[in-house]
Amino acid sequence: MVALTQAIDRAPPHQLHGVRAMHLVTFTPALAPSLASFLNHIRREHWPLSSMAYMAQPNPLPSVSSDELILAHQRQDRVGTFLLTNEGEIISMLQVDDKHSDGSVAVFSGVETLPRFQRRGTFWRHLGDPCIRRVIDMGFVRLEAVTWVFNRKGIPLFKKAGFRAVPGTSLVLENYLPLALRHPECQRFFGQHDFLRTLQCKRSYGYDSIRAGELDVFSYTWQAADERLSVQIDWRRKRVASVQID
Repeated sequence: MVALTQAIDRAPPHQLHGVRAMHLVTFTPALAPSLASFLNHIRREHWPLSSMAYMAQPNPLPSVSSDELILAHQRQDRVGTFLLTNEGEIISMLQVDDKHSDGSVAVFSGVETLPRFQRRGTFWRHLGDPCIRRVIDMGFVRLEAVTWVFNRKGIPLFKKAGFRAVPGTSLVLENYLPLALRHPECQRFFGQHDFLRTLQCKRSYGYDSIRAGELDVFSYTWQAADERLSVQIDWRRKRVASVQID
């Protein structure tokens, strides 16, 4: 990190010298110029693939400044801005905020990835999954993400990582992996198996709620060899509704 921050002023657009191969970096003010360059490049050259593509592209296109990024970094509710680099180049980013400023709900937003690294599983494997593990370790009890209905690339990726589309919204995604991980009946399974590698999720675009008796639930399934764990979440009451191990 020292080499990276010392080289930042000499770096060309969104290049971070001193970093090689795939590397996860936590944003610091010293990285603001390179991150601003990365974001301005994405919006200028690839607006339809930007996280802001739900808006009509303005003309002229406003640019992001280093000062704006530093101010956002200093917000009380900002958990962190996480950058993924490849051979020293910023290729992806993700912001995480504390929704209520009380450590209960972590909100994922501002996802950007260079087009040539999309559709490779790069984002979730090297950036999304580590951030999920980090916020769960921090004690958050639920994760959220906000996107738009026509985000045909992003929605399936979020769902693969345990996010579920909340009916009646456009489009809030909730993730209840922390509740399942901490439930007493699930402890033995997760003590033996990784909760992300064994998670079974179908890629889909619609809402995910199903009816189970009198409850509206989100369903989660984990499969490890011949052992299967199924958990239903009562998403209206924010609690585990049922656990089944086969």
